[in-house]
Amino acid sequence: MTAKLSNADSPSWGLYAKTPNRKNMDARKSIKVKLPLRQHIRLHALKLFTEKNISETVEKALDAYFTTMKDADQEAMGRMEANLAARAELLVDEE
Repeated sequence: MTAKLSNADSPSWGLYAKTPNRKNMDARKSIKVKLPLRQHIRLHALKLFTEKNISETVEKALDAYFTTMKDADQEAMGRMEANLAARAELLVDEE
């Protein structure tokens, strides 16, 4: 019996971690997030003291985080993608 392979059987998580095309690297996207009240108050205080809006402060913080992301985190993501790709190959071969 041959089972039909669906996206639910073999998710392609690696697609979400790939670097976007160069033409999209400078594109800006807006997201809506929920923060604990304490963090929102701190961001608002920063806005008042630095005269920078909250979105700019969060953007800089995220840029700094991703710039200093540890190599181990990047290696772990690479291993995860490799494991998922190998799993997908096994599932296709079983057909």
